[in-house]
Parts: sequence; structure tokens; C-alpha cells
Amino acid sequence: MIQVEGLTGRVAVVTGAGRGIGQGIAEVLAGNGAKVAALDLEAPAHDGILGLACDVSDEAAVEAAFARVEAELGAPSVLVLNAGIYPIVPFEETTRELWDRTMAINLTGAFLCARRALPAMREAGYGRIIGIGSSAGKAGGSRSVAAYAASKAGVMTLMKSIA
Repeated sequence: MIQVEGLTGRVAVVTGAGRGIGQGIAEVLAGNGAKVAALDLEAPAHDGILGLACDVSDEAAVEAAFARVEAELGAPSVLVLNAGIYPIVPFEETTRELWDRTMAINLTGAFLCARRALPAMREAGYGRIIGIGSSAGKAGGSRSVAAYAASKAGVMTLMKSIA
């Protein structure tokens, strides 16, 4: 287990925590003493972690999830923005619907969650927001992942803007 100092008793929210990287992050945070809420489209089931169903692209769903986190665990002081999709489609075949869905989940979801969490962090004088980026967002990706690359560039710029 990765050891991280200073997490005992802190409330952490991890989006896209149903599997993969998000699940691993949630488990590491919980293993280091954080009270963790794991958000995904279907409520993740991890021992000792509050699993909540939440479509991060839906503002009302984000509000409901954060209200439940606050009621059950307290105000979050750590937020990991991991939710995302990775459509692989040639650029010329990328539909407006796929583009909009990618932006809604990867970028707008990050915006909605960060905007919801930030006021309590500022009031408490402590907060960490981690946006999961990608080298595709920094340097550009192949033409088959243009929507994903653009969304991750947006996430990285959003993190710099609110730091």
C-alpha cells in the first residue's frame, strides 16, 4: 500500500471510482485514513468507502452526491477528478453528440465537482483538488482521440485557473 501522510480523518471524494485508476485512488486514500466517497455512474462497492451513484455531467446529481457526502462524512477536503471517457474515433467521424458527451463528462464534470467542493475547502482553510490529466491533453493526441485530448487539456487548464 502506498503511504500518504496527513489523510487521517480527512474527507475525500473520488469521481470515476467504480474501477481502474479511480478505484485504486479511493482505496489508497481510505487505506491511509481518509473517509472516502467514491462516485461513479453506478454506486461503487468498496469496503469502508461510501459508494454513490453520480453522473458528474448532471449538475443536480453532483449537488445531491455532495450533499450526501457532507451529511454522512463531512465536508470534503480532498477531491480527485478522475471521471472520464476515452472515445477512440477518427476525427472526421467524431459526431457532435460524442464531442459534447466527452466534454460533459471529462471537463464539465470536473468543473461542476470542483465548483461544488471549493467553497467549503476555502472556508476550512484546507483543500486539495487533483484533476487527472493526460499526456494527450498536454501534447495533443492522435486524430482518433481529439475529443479526449481537448477535454483533458481543458481539465489541466481548469486546475491551473483555480489553484
